Amino acid sequence: MLDAMGESGGRITVGRSRTGGRPTRAESARRLDHLLSIATGLFLECGYGATTIEAVARASGIAKKTIYRRFGDKPALFGAVLRRLSDRWLKELGEVSVDSEAPDRTLEAFARQVLHGAVSQEGMMLSAMIQAEARAFPQLAQGYYENGPGRLQAALAGFLAAQQAAGRLAIEEPELAAEQFLHLALGGVHRRAMLGIGPAPDRAALDRRAALAVRLFLDGCRRPSR
Repeated sequence: MLDAMGESGGRITVGRSRTGGRPTRAESARRLDHLLSIATGLFLECGYGATTIEAVARASGIAKKTIYRRFGDKPALFGAVLRRLSDRWLKELGEVSVDSEAPDRTLEAFARQVLHGAVSQEGMMLSAMIQAEARAFPQLAQGYYENGPGRLQAALAGFLAAQQAAGRLAIEEPELAAEQFLHLALGGVHRRAMLGIGPAPDRAALDRRAALAVRLFLDGCRRPSR
């Protein structure tokens, strides 16, 4: 399985709440997930500036003071939303199988996951919100990058570094190579989707793009045969 892009080899049932006392750890986790799910929807639908702690409290049914006690302020709540989204994306990437002898298969699976996530409704709404409000709230862009694209790029760089160390790829700067690969894979398709130009690409078109990006990338970093 893919572990942070390095090399390595139903339904959740929630119990009834107790009638009194402190919530159990499972209940606390369920409430936090509910709160962050509501906050995510509001941020994506209304934008960062228009979303308030009061609105989140009202929609989630969780007291405002409880939210402030847990997060402190709105930027911290939004940071938790970003972290939750990126945790989910990285978990999906962690389910990509690593074929140590065929890095092209791993990179293609990675590219498909990233492409499908980037042009998903949730991914597009998040990107649009960040771009629209980054000037008024500059900390948003930094938090978004660190919790989203930055984490994905670091995970990919770790995989490429492992491939380099194993002698399979000739890559001098794994971090830079990871950035270039992501631009190659996402590039114009994400930009056009953000601008609403042309029809939305279907899964087959995205998969073809992922495969081509991998071929072009690997043609430039395979070790020359002797």
